[in-house]
Amino acid sequence: MTRAYSELVARGAPRSVAMDAAIRVFVYHHPEVPAFRAHDTVETWVFSGPLN
Repeated sequence: MTRAYSELVARGAPRSVAMDAAIRVFVYHHPEVPAFRAHDTVETWVFSGPLN
């Protein structure tokens, strides 16, 4: 999911579009996570890196 974000930004996509794509990837792999938490998690990972 962080790769999706970074690749899209590197290719000139707006950051908002890249973030939406990254959230979709995360939700696909973690459907049990509520949407608001998915957004927060993705935003944290994209800007800070994974917590593990």
